[in-house]
This record gives sequence, structure tokens and C-alpha cells, in this order.
Amino acid sequence: MRNYFLFVALVFCTVNPYMIQSQTTASNYLVSTNGGNTAGAELKSTLDNKLTVLDQRIDNAGAAPQLEELTLVKGRLFGTTEKGGANNLGSLFELNPDDGIVKKGIDFQCTVNGTFPCGKLTSLGSKLYGMTRYGGKYNMGTLFEFDPATGSLTTKIDFSGFSNGAYPYGSLTAVGTILFGMTENGGENGMGVLFEFHIEEQALVKKIDFAGASNGAFPYGSLTSNGDLLYGMSAYGGINNEGVLFEYNPLTSILTKLADFSAEHDGSIPMGSLTSVGSELYGTTFKGGRYGKGILFVYKPQESGEKLIKKIDFNAGEGSYPMGSLIYTADHVLLGMTSSGGKNNLGTVYEYSIISEILSLEFDFNAMPASKPICSQLITERQVSGQSAVPLIPASACTALVYPNPSSGCFSIVPDGDLLLVTLTNALGQQEIFLSKEIYTSFRGLVTMEIETTKGIVVKKLEVR
Repeated sequence: MRNYFLFVALVFCTVNPYMIQSQTTASNYLVSTNGGNTAGAELKSTLDNKLTVLDQRIDNAGAAPQLEELTLVKGRLFGTTEKGGANNLGSLFELNPDDGIVKKGIDFQCTVNGTFPCGKLTSLGSKLYGMTRYGGKYNMGTLFEFDPATGSLTTKIDFSGFSNGAYPYGSLTAVGTILFGMTENGGENGMGVLFEFHIEEQALVKKIDFAGASNGAFPYGSLTSNGDLLYGMSAYGGINNEGVLFEYNPLTSILTKLADFSAEHDGSIPMGSLTSVGSELYGTTFKGGRYGKGILFVYKPQESGEKLIKKIDFNAGEGSYPMGSLIYTADHVLLGMTSSGGKNNLGTVYEYSIISEILSLEFDFNAMPASKPICSQLITERQVSGQSAVPLIPASACTALVYPNPSSGCFSIVPDGDLLLVTLTNALGQQEIFLSKEIYTSFRGLVTMEIETTKGIVVKKLEVR
């Protein structure tokens, strides 16, 4: 019996696709929220990747559906939307794989149960577990539990910054009865943490503080299980500040940096998670490579020689600037998406054959019904070598409104162009990175804000009281 997969892609700001698989007997779906007349244009395909417009139904449950995997529980598929719902703060929904009908289950509500859920729902026992990007007691995100039998959602952890991390992205990874995850910010160095959540004790334990050059900084994907170890990547950090690939041993709680990404040789700024195929791990980087538009690579842990091997240099033809995870379908084939390039320069779906090592274009996105598939895990180059994701115009050529200023820590940005990245730097040189126009910072005092948009970069000063 052939496997089928559910693909969900999200358009949030400008460029950034992310795809994950969910085995079910339903047809393939790919959803983009850019293009069309509603929050989500849904495309349907079979395994031969012939995509056609099906309808636009995600809007019924919320906006900006997560491009993570929908979780299958006793024939029922569950997922989250980053926005939409009664409060426009995200929702948890159920999708019937037989008729494609979406039913909203939970509305997220700031301090009550979190804001802007991120990543997939992870099944463990009879419950589902997930995280929100913001909200909770400290507005730094939550870890929650959802019971499909009762339809109830319970907040288990409020992320608080220094002690247990802040602003999680990606998904939780189950190893036995323990859930492992990462946060983008927080921890001792403000560069994110790796943590474990014990179901039985209902306790979160911080295991690793990301520190930059030594072990990476600002992880945006999830941890991938391969054998007895977990593997992951960070978007920045390492000796080149262009990201690292690492392994984590759950038994010893030791994280080992395995590779430093380099724009010239191995690509830079990996966005998303690694995909396990046998003993090998496949992934992509957003930037770097021969054309500066990203690469597809394989990491071979058991090789005695070179372990990280570049396979594909992305260019404008088959797509450029890949983001997110690859999907292993069958017959040694990987599927992925790019955020730009292709016939319309609006992103592509591509196929990579592990056996022939050939990448082929499968689908070009267009303005209707969908374009530039992206997700909430958006980050672009700050100060690394290689071409930029967008032409960077001098700061004087673009503008952004920030209000209120002074602020109590919560403020909004109205950018001139699509927002790509917001970097806050305090007087101590510590940084926080955000991908949203609505921001809550733990910094106090005078803060320097670098706002990167599709029209360029603008620098602002913000007083936080």
C-alpha cells in the first residue's frame, strides 16, 4: 500500500516554506495563505505531484495554517493555525481526511493558553503536545497539552526567558515518555535553549544554553531522532556565525557541535529540521552555495571522512532560498519547497532523487491561488557572506513606524514593505530576534532595533520602561 502525505505551507511575511509529512490515507494537500481571496488557498495533489486547486477552506478554522505535520490520532487529523480564530491569535483544528472538512477546536487566548501556536502537535500516549510562540504568563510562549477525547487544552509550562527559554519555534520530539524541544531565545546567553519535558513529573528541565560560536545560536527547527541520538541545527552561531549542525545525547545530556556552516562551501543559515533517511540526514540552507541561494546537503554520521556533503546548489530555475524540512516520500525521493525562484519567481515545489542525485522542478507557484509559500519560522541574513535574500536598500531608503515609543515592552511595527526580521540589541550587547510585527521584549532601557523588510533595513531606537 502506497503512503500518502499531508503537506501544509504557510505564507506569513515574505519568503519561507516549510513542509512536514503525515502518513494517512488522505490525498496530499498543500496550503498557501498568500494569493487567492481568503486566508488559505488549498491545493490538492497525488504522489505524482500534479497540483490543482481544490478550494479555500482553512479560513473556516483560522488563518496562516502551520506548515508542520498534521497529527493522526485514531483516524482524526489535528493541527494548528498561527493566526485566526475568535481572537486572531491562532487556533487548534481538526481535519477530516475523508471529506477534507476542517473543524475548529480551540481558540488561543494570550495569558490563558498562549498566542500564535508553532510547529506540529506531537502525539504521546493519548494526548497531543505543542507550543505557542508568545502568550502565557510571561508572554514568552507556552507548552500545552491537548486531549482529543475531551477537546480540552491545558497549559503545562510558561516560558520565562532566562530560566527555561523564550519564544519557542519548531516542534516537540518524543523519546520514550520525555519530550525534547528548543526555544529561539532565552537562556543564559539569550540565544535559545534545548530542554526536556517530563510527562509524568509535569516538569521542564533546561539542558543546554546555546552560546554562539561554541554550539550555535537561535535554533528555529525541531530535533530529529536518528538511532539513539537527536540531531538539530541552529540558524546562526558557530565559528562563521552562519549556523551549526549538532547532535545531542539524551542519556548523557551532552551536545556536540558536528559542523560549522559556511556560505562559500556548505551553505549558510539552515532553516528547519533535518530529515532522517536510514543512517543519513538531509537538509537545506537558506543562503550560501555556488549561487548564494541555498543548498541541499546530506550529513553522514558514520562516515570516517567528510561527513557534510553538498548535493545541490539552488538557482533561480528550480527555485531559490529553500526553507524548512525535506520530506522523504518513497523510492528514495525527497520533496521540498523554495521561497523564491521558479518560472514566476514566487517559489517552487521540487523533487530530489537520492539515487540519481538529480533535482527536478515539480510545481511553480503563482499569484493565484498561491505564491511564495512560507511559514512562521522566518529569518534572513544579518551579517554573513553571500547574496542577500532580498536586495538590501540603505536604511535611509525605507521606513518603519514603531509604536508606542516609549514602551512598556509591548509594541507594534508598521513596516514599509513586507517584514522579514527584527533584531533588538540592548546596552549589554544581548540580542532578541523576532519575526512578527507584534513584539514583546524583556529588555529594559534604550534598545537598538534593526528592522529588515523587502525594501531594505531601517534602524530605530526604542525606550523600554
